Amino acid sequence: MLRERTDFDGNALASLSGPPDDPKTRFEIHTVFPRDNHEIIHVLLFEKGLPLAMWAEGIAVCRSGSWHGKRLAEAARTVVESRASLASLLDDTRFRADEMVSYPLAGAFAEFLIERHGIGAFLDSYEGLARSGPDVSRAGIDQVLLAVYGESFKRSESLFRRWLWAARRKKGDAGS
Repeated sequence: MLRERTDFDGNALASLSGPPDDPKTRFEIHTVFPRDNHEIIHVLLFEKGLPLAMWAEGIAVCRSGSWHGKRLAEAARTVVESRASLASLLDDTRFRADEMVSYPLAGAFAEFLIERHGIGAFLDSYEGLARSGPDVSRAGIDQVLLAVYGESFKRSESLFRRWLWAARRKKGDAGS
């Protein structure tokens, strides 16, 4: 399957076999790896819906545990230092534009939210955003986050940035 795809340059893919609302639709994994935790997370969460790419890919990267051999906070710090905007990743098109930037940042943000609020709250935000649809407005995102976490996206982003640098000090990471 992956060799047949000309529009794909990665090493794994999770895809739907049909429309998401069709009960016969299956979620399929195609990967070059014998086991792929990232894609398995997508399959396991399929029944919860499809939220913004930042949430869907964030939890998959987070549960994979690292990004190209680096801890997520370390990889995300490198991206943030290059002036990447977490808010810009709320737009799925911009998220997909550079996955070497968006994936570690989204993964670290998911890790932060889970560490701060717990996996249950993260899954609640995942489902809330999935119900809101792919074109959810910034106000809609804030509505979900305020209901689940008691804070806006802007506040979560601010706390996330502090968490990134605190994670460096806590782990004794010199930051690459």
